[in-house]
Amino acid sequence: MRCSVVIMAGGSGERFWPYSRKDKPKQFLPVAGEGTLLQQAVRRARLLVPCSNIYIVTGRQYHDLVCEQVPEFPGWKKVAL
Repeated sequence: MRCSVVIMAGGSGERFWPYSRKDKPKQFLPVAGEGTLLQQAVRRARLLVPCSNIYIVTGRQYHDLVCEQVPEFPGWKKVAL
């Protein structure tokens, strides 16, 4: 059986205001621990599946932020909505 991990990274960050903003929502901020929430999620996902089975779903406006924050994973797939 092939397993995949889907990471949802498309929210606008309104509930975490004023720390997060529409241009940089909470998933792209270092809230707790090492790295941003997105980086932490990818790190945990890598413990479960290979990079080729990790999907990050985000809005088009956050595509560049995702690429900046997880450049070391060439095998991952991005779905920009």
